Amino acid sequence: MKVPLFTLIPLGILCVFDMLARFTCPMWFDMEEDHNLIPAAAAVSQGNVLLVAEEKVPASPPSDGTFNGFDLYHVNHPPESHVHCIGENFQQDRSWLFRSCEYTTFCFNIDTKQYYIYADEKPLVVSKDVWSSTQVEKKDQLVSAGAQPKTWFPKIAEKKYKIKTRIGSFRPNVVYGGSSANNDNRPTSYYRLNATILPFYRHPKSFQNPGHLIWDDFLSLYTLLDVFDRTDDRIMLSQMIRPSTADFEEQPIPANTTDLMPKFLGLFGKDHVKYNLQTMESFDLKLRNIKESNLRKLKEEPIIICADHAIMGSGTFSDHGESHWHGQAKADFDWPLNAGRGGLFRRYRHFMMENMGVNPRAQIQTKPLYQIVVAAGSSEKIDRAAIDFKAQIDVLNKAFENRAQVSVHNLAKLSAKEQLELASTAAIYITVVGGGSVTGFFLPKGASVFLFYGAKKLDYDVWNNHADIQTHWMPVKTMDAKEDLVSLAELVGGELDYLDDTLLP
Repeated sequence: MKVPLFTLIPLGILCVFDMLARFTCPMWFDMEEDHNLIPAAAAVSQGNVLLVAEEKVPASPPSDGTFNGFDLYHVNHPPESHVHCIGENFQQDRSWLFRSCEYTTFCFNIDTKQYYIYADEKPLVVSKDVWSSTQVEKKDQLVSAGAQPKTWFPKIAEKKYKIKTRIGSFRPNVVYGGSSANNDNRPTSYYRLNATILPFYRHPKSFQNPGHLIWDDFLSLYTLLDVFDRTDDRIMLSQMIRPSTADFEEQPIPANTTDLMPKFLGLFGKDHVKYNLQTMESFDLKLRNIKESNLRKLKEEPIIICADHAIMGSGTFSDHGESHWHGQAKADFDWPLNAGRGGLFRRYRHFMMENMGVNPRAQIQTKPLYQIVVAAGSSEKIDRAAIDFKAQIDVLNKAFENRAQVSVHNLAKLSAKEQLELASTAAIYITVVGGGSVTGFFLPKGASVFLFYGAKKLDYDVWNNHADIQTHWMPVKTMDAKEDLVSLAELVGGELDYLDDTLLP
């Protein structure tokens, strides 16, 4: 059978290009042979069927030990660190509050129990008028290691504690070395930790208040990760103890107080986060596969653990920044600090829910009935704990008997995951303001929160800038008055009507 000439011409052209390509760029075709690389996928066409070879992933090398549960790998050359800082405002006394820094090869000396960065050599820039975001030699390159409670701020600390100490400030030790240095003080080897370390000082009230824990400590740390694009990293949280002075001593946790961190730690990472509930004064280090040459080094030099990355500097990243209270002062309302953070709040919510294994994209439950969740007795504050919402529950049950189910919960008795699951599909959430209201932060898009406030609209700056949640403020003082009960029923009814229009087919 004769093959038409017009079908042979394209085939011939392809053959010519194939030979030219193999002659001019042989690495394209011999990559596997020359470089011992296995293609991620090899596709072979058979008729209308595309067969894809299974991807072969090389096995990870065995680790040389663990540090607080993370794998370690021995590196047989000196560590070399780098730093990049943002937020500088060129005000010597206050820059540390706004500065955030990302460090690479951020190291921990297990003998001194202190953090270090190792610079190859001192930079050539010596002029005091030259500034660079990557300088490591500046002695005043402090950062705020954690959210700054207002009582730590310089002016208040000076007035209250009669000191000028920068409470909560931190800077790692800097060691110089390298080929051009007279004395190379760096260790000759180190153990690499494939993780990002977040060293931080805790807010003094986060031990017993979930609002401070989630909106001060965790929000500040998540914002750091978000800013430097490291939300997907393996994270090791490292709590630090603030140095004491003769004038300032951190108050111990009351004997009858249970630290809330273990209960809510899963919000920041279920499996990939390791956390030392005390400080880096105590740690878990296990080494193995130690060669004889390395054993001699371990006897002569301290063991150095270096994380791939570390991020610090979150003094202004909490919900109240560095200049506000939580709504207790009139000045807190003059300049909201969370305007424009709705997207960040959404990402932060999703981050925490995914870590807890709760679907962050779950929709509001519509069948068989909408869910109205009432948080009663959840606060440890006597005045808030006494609010039982009995009159409000009666009104809602009568007004929406066939549309919504009202359930009452003492959230303090629920686990963190149970609280998230409860909120994740609720249509309406009713609570008093304060730390006990934080569960409402996990409501789904389109849900409503009803906040009953006393003398102060606490945390208004969070709730009024949470773009996915409809917010309603109700006064405690007149909450049982007929007018307020009617207003509550009308507002709830309006929100359910909105959900009918947007959710129901």
